[in-house]
This record gives sequence, structure tokens and C-alpha cells, in this order.
Amino acid sequence: MTFLIDNHRKIITLDLNPYQNYLLDLKMATFRSLDYSQLLEFFGLSPSRRRAALYQALRSHLTLDSCEYWDNQPEKIHTGVIHCGRYEGYMHFLQKWFNRLMGRSLGEKLFAVESDAERYALYRCEWDNRRWRFLTRVLLSRTVMALLFDKVFFTQLEESFSFGNHFRDRLRRAVVELPLHKNYFFSYIMLGRFSSYHPLPVYLRRENFDAIPSPQNGMR
Repeated sequence: MTFLIDNHRKIITLDLNPYQNYLLDLKMATFRSLDYSQLLEFFGLSPSRRRAALYQALRSHLTLDSCEYWDNQPEKIHTGVIHCGRYEGYMHFLQKWFNRLMGRSLGEKLFAVESDAERYALYRCEWDNRRWRFLTRVLLSRTVMALLFDKVFFTQLEESFSFGNHFRDRLRRAVVELPLHKNYFFSYIMLGRFSSYHPLPVYLRRENFDAIPSPQNGMR
């Protein structure tokens, strides 16, 4: 979807998983049919009690296979489709354990602080402790990851590779060294939502909504 902002002549998408193709088809139908505020509602980025009605408004723009699939997914439509993938489910799972072990307020405080020094102090004093090392060692272990993702993801890794150490180092860098307020992936992992302190994913930002082509000028 982000590639569309650059007005390419043609984009070809391939995915072995048909459900990913159905999701892309649904997203394209949403851009064709809804205005920006309705799009945020339907995706699950703002509160809504009318997602089923919004789905009916865009349903005619779906392929037959996509329509058949989404007609049978009322719970996902009701929840907001941006929250219903396996990745998002895993992120919510991690967030629950993080809140239990580290405290529910730590993520909010990290996004609220103004300076890098304050964020580093929070990381050292409230994050990097035994509970955090337990979380990464167990819930981010190869064993748990293999239950959630296909084994082909791990074929190029040595048996000695530590998922816990790897993720702990990556997350430390994301929190301490990189501009946290621009990291919408990290916001979703930590808060279970996109933070109000920084932008949405590129294709969902208001300034890019009109840049994504409509059916009349090439989006198919």
C-alpha cells in the first residue's frame, strides 16, 4: 500500500498465503469506498460501533474469493482488521506478559518523556532487570517462536542462536538509540495500539490518503 504513494505504473503482489491476499484486497476496497475518518474506524484505529455497516459499504469492491472469506469473519470485522493477524496476536500476547512483569505504565512513560537521557534512565532503572531477561529468555525463545511461525523462518540460523539475546539487544537499541516516537511497530508492541505521540504507518497517514490512487486513476 505504501508503494502506491509513489504512483508506480504497476505493482504486482504475490503471497503464498491466500488470507494475506484477501487482506490486501480488503484494504484496497477500503481506500476505494471510504473517506479517511471512516477508514480509520474500519481498520480499528479509532473507536467505532459501525464496522459491519462500513464493511457492507465496501463489500462490492472485493473479489469473489475475498468477499466469501470476509463475509465469514464478522468478529475480525467487528474488532478491526488491522488487529487480527497472527503477528498482532503475538504482539498482544507479549504486551500482556510485559505489563505483568514490568508494570502497565512503563510503555506509556517511555513514549511520554521528552529527552533521550530520560528515556535511557527509564530503560536502565525500570526495564533492564531480571524480569525482562526472563521474558526474553522464555517467551522469545526458539521453542515458543517455532510454535507460532513456520520452521522455514529459522533454517538459516545456527542452533546456538539466541532469540532472547537478539531481541533484547534489538529492543534496547530501539528504546535507547533510535527515535522512539517514529517507531509505530514498537508502539504497537508496547501499547497494543499506535501511539498518539508519533505517526501512523506511512500508508495510513492523512497526508498520504489522497496520494494513493483511486480506481479511476489506476488502482486495481
